[in-house]
Amino acid sequence: EPVIMDVAKIGMTQNRLSTQVENGPDKIYVAGIPYSLTNAQIQELLESFGQLAGLCVVREKGYAFCQYVDVSKTDLACEGLNGMTVGSQTLTVKRANARPSGNVPANSSADLESSILAKLGGLTGALNPMGDGMVRPSRILVLLNMVKKEELLDDTEYEDIMADIRGESELHGKVLSISIPRPNKNDPDAIVPGLEKVYIEFASELDAIQARSKLEGRNFGDQTVGCEFLDEEKYKAREF
Repeated sequence: EPVIMDVAKIGMTQNRLSTQVENGPDKIYVAGIPYSLTNAQIQELLESFGQLAGLCVVREKGYAFCQYVDVSKTDLACEGLNGMTVGSQTLTVKRANARPSGNVPANSSADLESSILAKLGGLTGALNPMGDGMVRPSRILVLLNMVKKEELLDDTEYEDIMADIRGESELHGKVLSISIPRPNKNDPDAIVPGLEKVYIEFASELDAIQARSKLEGRNFGDQTVGCEFLDEEKYKAREF
């Protein structure tokens, strides 16, 4: 199902970067950009998948070229952004020097996933780096390395952690619910699905994407926060 974004909600954070994008296999073509988007908003949208090395916006034509510092993000960004609705426009995102589509089988989505996995040895960044397969950005953001099992045993400490995480998360978007699986007090060593992970349900996919861009890589105590997305149906079913 296409991702729909409210243009007004895209932030205004922009770092300086080159406006020159050299030709090469990892140069990305982005078309269908609404004229109302600023360069800062375009940059923030693209950088939800990783830091850009260059961004050239051809505003009068409604398209742009970009390249990521980590070129392994190229396929992930194309897969995640292509077909996304931004305002009233639908984005077309692909490698600028991609081969003609006739060389690619029509039912190649599974092959694409296998190809990406083979190249990267697992998915990273905006896609789920630990799951069974590709997880597109969703309203469910999973935080890794935020909590430890021992901290979740005490009721008071658990409530404090829940309040702290909600307060931090609400700085980046509207939060509908938070779930932090707890160990069994009577059997702390029992296996609990999703233990030591934090599951946050945001009101929109854009809120979740923006939260990931702000939270991932931050230090929390002696750990570095990681992020991944979870399928919304799995969250509803508590399939952690």
